[in-house]
Amino acid sequence: MLGALAVAALVVAWGFLAGGNDASVTRSRYALAGIAVGATRTVGYRGRAVIVLHRPRALAQRLAAQGRAGPSPAWFVAFATGTSRGCPVIWEPARESFRETCGDARYDAAGHPVAGSEIAPLHIPPYRIEGDTLVLGPG
Repeated sequence: MLGALAVAALVVAWGFLAGGNDASVTRSRYALAGIAVGATRTVGYRGRAVIVLHRPRALAQRLAAQGRAGPSPAWFVAFATGTSRGCPVIWEPARESFRETCGDARYDAAGHPVAGSEIAPLHIPPYRIEGDTLVLGPG
């Protein structure tokens, strides 16, 4: 009986720490208007850094033609942590790619690996674009 109560308490505590079931707790909103074309901004979502890239038009059109632009061709949104070593990623405009800061892992403007070790694509949080606002979170 005591073990079941301990498990129940852990489940409730985990739900609280993870944001519970209330969608408003797990959503974050950010204005996109101040991000220049070709620039990035790092924002937060549930305690993790998220990188937002305002893709240049030609790059967005290339990715859209390849079917790799994602939900919004003008914007790329991903967790700002590489999948090779877990280090931050930075955008390198001249190479039109992200680079993991602690190694040679590189990701294209759609978050897919292009160089480095056998790595997975950058992880994408749940998001949507509403006008000039980025909404991170479910729903």
